[in-house]
Amino acid sequence: MLRRVSQRMLLREELTDSLLALTTRNVEKNRQQVLVEQQLFNEALVSSSARLLAGQHYQALLKPCQQLCQYFNKEKAKVNAEILLNLLKQAHYHQLLAEVPAENNPDIRAFLHQALAIVLGLKP
Repeated sequence: MLRRVSQRMLLREELTDSLLALTTRNVEKNRQQVLVEQQLFNEALVSSSARLLAGQHYQALLKPCQQLCQYFNKEKAKVNAEILLNLLKQAHYHQLLAEVPAENNPDIRAFLHQALAIVLGLKP
């Protein structure tokens, strides 16, 4: 069924909604964790000791994204997973400053929607 464009388009909508809800929930329920994660990645830029830990953490975050992306394009699963993960992280960090839930933020919705178009092999 996922070979049909219409099904992939429906899936993109569902995944966009799910990722927006995840972003809102993570920032609301795990705000400190999101802040610590951001600090870890920033510290890795200047500290070799933090670089290893940040790399391991990034790989742990990347794994489920890569598993999802393999369903749609095995050859580009890793790069698509990195695109998706980096945009999810950006959505989380952007949401730290937002005054409305991610579901109500058209900018976050638009870039997650676009990233999922790439992952699902849809024309953006």
